[in-house]
Amino acid sequence: MAYAAMISLLQITKKILNSDQFSDIFYPKSQIQYLHDKAFSLKVFLEERSEFSSESRNHDLEGQIRDAIHKAEDIIESNISEYFISTEEESYNNISIFVQDLQRVTQQIDSLAEKSLQKLDRRESSSRPSVLSRRVLPQESLIVGRDHDLYQLKDRVLGSNSRLEVVPIVGGPGIGKTTLAECIYRDPLIVSHFKARAWVTVSLEYSRREVLIDLLRSMRKLFDETHQRTDQQLAKYLYNYLKSRRYLVVLEDVCDVKAFNDLKELFPDYNNGSRIMLTTRDMDVARFACTIGCRPHNMRYLSECDTWELLCRIVFNDEWCPRELVEIGRRITEVCLGVPLAVVTIAWLLSTKRITDWEKIYHSINHYPRNDELIDSVVSLSYDHLPPYLKACLLYMGIFPQKYEIPVSKLVKLWIAEGFLELIGFETLEEMAEECLWQLVDKNLVSVCQQSSSGGIKSCKILYAFRDFFMRKVQVEKFFHVINKSTNGFLENTYGHRRLFIHKSIRFGIKDVSEYNIVASVSTARSFIYSGPDHEYPLTAWLDFKLLRVLDAHKIRFYKFPLEILKLVQLRYLAFSYNGKIPASICKLQNLQFLIVLQYLSIKICGAPLYLPMEIWNMKELRHLQVMGSDLPNPDGMDNTDLFLENLLTLLDVGAQSCTPGVLKRISNLKKLGIQVELLSVEKSYSFLSHLLVLQRLESLKCIIMQLDLGSQVVSSAPAFPPSLRKLTLSGCGFPWEIMSIIAALPNLEVLKLRSYAFKGPEWEMKEDEFTGLKFLLLEDMDIKHWVGDYTNFPQMTHLIIRHCYKLREIPCGFGEIAKLEMIEVVQCSPTVVISAEEIEEKQRSMGNYGIEVQVHSSLDDEDFDL
Repeated sequence: MAYAAMISLLQITKKILNSDQFSDIFYPKSQIQYLHDKAFSLKVFLEERSEFSSESRNHDLEGQIRDAIHKAEDIIESNISEYFISTEEESYNNISIFVQDLQRVTQQIDSLAEKSLQKLDRRESSSRPSVLSRRVLPQESLIVGRDHDLYQLKDRVLGSNSRLEVVPIVGGPGIGKTTLAECIYRDPLIVSHFKARAWVTVSLEYSRREVLIDLLRSMRKLFDETHQRTDQQLAKYLYNYLKSRRYLVVLEDVCDVKAFNDLKELFPDYNNGSRIMLTTRDMDVARFACTIGCRPHNMRYLSECDTWELLCRIVFNDEWCPRELVEIGRRITEVCLGVPLAVVTIAWLLSTKRITDWEKIYHSINHYPRNDELIDSVVSLSYDHLPPYLKACLLYMGIFPQKYEIPVSKLVKLWIAEGFLELIGFETLEEMAEECLWQLVDKNLVSVCQQSSSGGIKSCKILYAFRDFFMRKVQVEKFFHVINKSTNGFLENTYGHRRLFIHKSIRFGIKDVSEYNIVASVSTARSFIYSGPDHEYPLTAWLDFKLLRVLDAHKIRFYKFPLEILKLVQLRYLAFSYNGKIPASICKLQNLQFLIVLQYLSIKICGAPLYLPMEIWNMKELRHLQVMGSDLPNPDGMDNTDLFLENLLTLLDVGAQSCTPGVLKRISNLKKLGIQVELLSVEKSYSFLSHLLVLQRLESLKCIIMQLDLGSQVVSSAPAFPPSLRKLTLSGCGFPWEIMSIIAALPNLEVLKLRSYAFKGPEWEMKEDEFTGLKFLLLEDMDIKHWVGDYTNFPQMTHLIIRHCYKLREIPCGFGEIAKLEMIEVVQCSPTVVISAEEIEEKQRSMGNYGIEVQVHSSLDDEDFDL
């Protein structure tokens, strides 16, 4: 990870040279400048050498660069930390040692820079032809040579057999089992045929409870109280829900007979034509699971002709292959052994490379007789040819457990805090991080699990077939170490690792840290992340890692503010659970970019609001601030006129007190704001919402009123929303429907979510030319009876979700003519609403939209939770 380390060091040296934050610390500026320049030349070398494979296969020099850069980082940041936590006399004594250490490592980097320059000089100079263009293809277009498989499987899934039938799909790694199952699962005929569908990954180390929860989540039947139920209650609820409807369940990656035998009792057989599709590599599992009298569907390798068609489809966008590439292209497809995953991964790589690189790529994979070895070779080649800025981002995703769907919002924050990203060509690092993620998806290395309501990526994961390779790579690179079970030999496995993650109980993880002296072996660790079960008693073993940048302990409860954390002056990301007041000394963490303080108890406090200390305005690096139950103080009247947080992009879980003109004008670059008001009286009204116009860059706003005094509620001041808004969520506001015209006029609004009487009144009559760009609409717990509108009101609508609107009589029938409608979800509404949704579905199908999906859930589905 030499390149990621280089970007991080350059950020540090640039900050030292240009920031007033370090003006009181002794630094030989000329030496820091020299180090910065040499590091920059090494960065250029690493970028250049990623362009030619003959150099990129020689990792010795890169390893030396990585270690030297890490050493320079450690020397500089240790000096900063010592300055802030040591006495003046101790700091003075450390200066000479620091200067000597810095001089030695600078000489080492200087020598490496000379070596890298020589290698670049020896490289053959050649004009670089334009890179072959490509486009992102839908999943269905990657199905080549599988027409017969699709026909057979759809025939079995839609067949006339009324008994529950298990349809196993069996084949080796990378052969396309999951892709084929996904195509069937999402097929419009399948969607309309089955009233309930669910998809769950089982894998080797599965948990029955996790499978139950994942199944309910997949069917949108997961509620807050679900997690409080026992396994038996969850199983009974799932069984009773499925027994009354025809269902399709996909069990992905079932590894052994015992797993299927343990799960099969969850699925009822009520002679209604339900189906279970199962993917596995093990023929014994497939035979055991298969319905008596049927056979598993055995996946075959692609023919030479199909392999060539698939490659050309991706590389040349369905156009003809240039004559000069036909011979080498066919040789490449031959060594792919008919394994679709290998073909697709190589094709994405070829589509971004120069024509002269094709021969080199062919020789890189032309000696692997087995498909598992081939896939390792292909992913290794694809990884080696990634742009250097993507490599650390990709490997970092391995910190999360195998089945875990990675929340993109958290992943982006961690990438930034780790210092992986250099801001080039984007307004913010957050935007650049999202683009990096899309690139990894486009290169078929990361899969999208869930999309957000605005069309972005909400969660993702590394492709399962690639995970083993990535985990081996992180060990070689000493990139991170994961503790998920007790073991000996930690010193050997952890020495020099920069990041430490605990997936199991924190108590056992800390026991391992102390017993096996992990602290000494990873004393320069930059990250400590705990993702195990919630822990009630605070433990402070991570405080021995003095150079931490990331401390994610949000699942650990603190009953007193952990003052020891204030010694970790390098922290950029801090998350923990704490119900008390944040002290003024938090401002010692001047490098902090992400501060997340959650509450382990939801306590409603009446009386004076709780404020963050005024010193929070001195934390200029803050990008994300979320301290539940605490507001930003108003600095108006303070002598200091420099109280602005210009880098702050996200502010969550604040009250109306944070929405005064004096506060908002100081966070004018805010893009995401979350407001939660415990009790809103008539006297307070909604004046705080009229101040939001100052936030001209605000894109996402959530306003939740927990308790509304509706005695004589009159909206004395109408809300004013900035025109930049793309996503708006309102809950409990009690607005009259007349105010909807203000929201409808927002030119950039794409997502609107209305919950818990956000608007009150029996009728919503829409007007012409409203919501011209809205794509996603949610109505939940509203008292609306009549809804008047037609297709002209929502010309761009793709998703309509209506939940718990018991009084609503119907969805406007004109919505059946909305050209882009993809999905309607109705949860616990009147039968007439369900009928209107089904009529819209019929209208859409008559217009040729066979992909529309209508999901209906009744309150009767949940009666078995009242146990």
